Amino acid sequence: MKSCIPGDKKKVFPTYRQANDKGAVITEVSKLLLDEEADYLVKKAKEKGLQKSQVLGKNKYSNARTSSTSFLEKNQDSVVSCIEERIATVAHQSVANLEPLQVTAYSTSQKYEPHHDYFPPDNIGRQGQRTITVFSYLNTIDSGCGGATAFPRLKNTSGEQLKVFPKKGNAVMWSNTKTTGEPNESTLHGGEAVTCAATHKYGLNAWFRDNEWS
Repeated sequence: MKSCIPGDKKKVFPTYRQANDKGAVITEVSKLLLDEEADYLVKKAKEKGLQKSQVLGKNKYSNARTSSTSFLEKNQDSVVSCIEERIATVAHQSVANLEPLQVTAYSTSQKYEPHHDYFPPDNIGRQGQRTITVFSYLNTIDSGCGGATAFPRLKNTSGEQLKVFPKKGNAVMWSNTKTTGEPNESTLHGGEAVTCAATHKYGLNAWFRDNEWS
């Protein structure tokens, strides 16, 4: 895969490692994004403005999610469009079914408590269920500073809680539904608090739906 940055001749060669527990497959993707691409996404999000993150439900804001977010328009420029296509290729999904990419930012002590990405059966719109999540890390967090993506109901090969730690350019990917189409409760996950002073975490949410996004 070619770099999405104009004039950049670097190539991208993603590699995969899977963890399978309780019927949920969590895939760690290494080198999904180049550093320059990650920086570009953060820059675009800051230019648009990061706003307090919202959650589903009657109350749009919750202490369970204390980050800030910014949505990038689909196909807003050649770089974003190229990154959308790459994520869709890696996820084996149609880019037409991809929601607008969401850049999320966490500062010290900010977090997102365990939650599911799928929608309740009574809250599925015409785009259908949110089927696949790809969460990419746009910067690296030093070891011991928190910020991991944690799956409370899943274990790694050592029998410990499954966690994926932020490393710039890497991503974690999973299906929010079972092969039957039912929501997979085992995919409960959260963003652990950033614990070191003056430390920020930037991530990229990419969500795919059953139907085309329009």
